[in-house]
Amino acid sequence: MRNHRAELEKLYQRLEETTFMNEVFEINSAGEFGTISGFRLGKNTTIDIKWDEVNCALGQMAYLLVVLAHRLQYKFDKYTINLKGGFSTLNFKGDKNNQEFPIYYGNGASES
Repeated sequence: MRNHRAELEKLYQRLEETTFMNEVFEINSAGEFGTISGFRLGKNTTIDIKWDEVNCALGQMAYLLVVLAHRLQYKFDKYTINLKGGFSTLNFKGDKNNQEFPIYYGNGASES
């Protein structure tokens, strides 16, 4: 247990030292919404947030996940993340149809 904790503390220290990630992926909040790089992540019935903004936030989250995986030398065994900004997708490795699954909502048109 102590060895595992020491490994986690070492990993945490490495992530804290990665200051460029704090600059590129500013994670914050705006009212009741979490934000990444200034894009709000979420919707509700009282505040009109366009899906384009939510999709951009999801694209930033996908990018952050890929950067973290690279930084920690982690390889995803079951899927590939395809970075395409606000229209990023996932592919499952070994899928003969090479089907892409969206990490966004809609078809690219501005939807409410």
